[in-house]
Amino acid sequence: MDIAIKIWNALKWPLVVVILGNVFIRKLTPQLGRLIDRIRKITPKGIETDKITQQTYKQKKKSAKELLKLFDNRLIREIEEKIKAEFKTMEHTQEEKEELLIKMCASERIARLFDRIYNTIFGSQILALQHLNTYIGTPVNISKVKPFYDKVKTQYPRIYPFEDWLHYLESTGLILRKDDGILITIRGQEFLKYLIDMGLTSDKFG
Repeated sequence: MDIAIKIWNALKWPLVVVILGNVFIRKLTPQLGRLIDRIRKITPKGIETDKITQQTYKQKKKSAKELLKLFDNRLIREIEEKIKAEFKTMEHTQEEKEELLIKMCASERIARLFDRIYNTIFGSQILALQHLNTYIGTPVNISKVKPFYDKVKTQYPRIYPFEDWLHYLESTGLILRKDDGILITIRGQEFLKYLIDMGLTSDKFG
C-alpha cells in the first residue's frame, strides 16, 4: 500500500495536468489546443515543448469540395439552374464568367450587410448620413451632426450616449473620423443608394 501511495504521489501531478489540460485547454482556443500536440515532457518545474515554427500555425486550406457541401440544399440548386440558364443566353469567356460570378457574389454580400445595418441603425443616424452626403469629400465638424442626436435624445431620454451613437456609424464603416471632423465613406454613400433602391426610409425608431 505504501508503494502504491508513493507511485500515486509521483504521478498525480502530471496526470492532473494532462487530463485537465486536454479537457479545458482544447475548449479555450485552437492555439492552446495545439500546445498539447507539442508537449514533450511534463515535470514539476514546467512543460517542455517542441519549438514553434511557421508551419505549426499554418492553416490548412479548405478544398472546394468541402465548401460545396455547405451549399447543398434544394433551394440553392434551384437558383443554380436559373443562373446556369442565364449564362447560356450570353456570350462569355471562362474568365468573364468567373469575374461575373465573383461580382454577383460580392453584390449579394453587400446587400446582406446593408440589410443587417438597416435592422439596427436609428432613423436619426440615417438623417445624419444624408446630411454628411451633401459634403462628400469634405470633413464636417462633429457639432454639425450632433443636433440629429439631440433631437432623438429628447424623444427617447434613455437612448445611449452621443459617443456610442456616433461610434455605431464608424464601426459599421459608414463614416470616417478625421480629427474633429467626420465624413461619409463610399460604403455610407452606397448604403444610402441601397435604401432608395429598396424603398427604405429614415422613418424608424431612434
